Amino acid sequence: SLPYARADVDWSNRHPAYSAVYNITGESISEDEQIFFTEKTWKSLRSRCLTINLGSRYANQYLQQLGFLTDHDLDLPLLDKIQWIRDLMQNTTLADAFEAQACYQDLIEHNISRFYSSNLKKIFVNYLRDRLRI
Repeated sequence: SLPYARADVDWSNRHPAYSAVYNITGESISEDEQIFFTEKTWKSLRSRCLTINLGSRYANQYLQQLGFLTDHDLDLPLLDKIQWIRDLMQNTTLADAFEAQACYQDLIEHNISRFYSSNLKKIFVNYLRDRLRI
């Protein structure tokens, strides 16, 4: 049993991917030199999914630098990451997924809090100000 009601999940986009336990976010850029998060990553985090990022090898490291917890995911080279995801999905039953979701509740709640935090907003505002010279 989850500590929050299903009604607490953000269903505003009405896409079933955001009601999943695991959400694999296939990002637009997968080169290691550039990290770019689209709405796929942000929607997954805000929807209380266990986000698995399929993009740059350093995506989780960067999410951690932004204050998110990604203990359930691995930073791997692209082909290794695809293999890891395949093995995870192939070997995880629905009961296993729900158990993982329950075990990671503190992580999920931390990421929700971080997503809506004024500190995260400040990081992005400062980033833009520095580049726009505002």
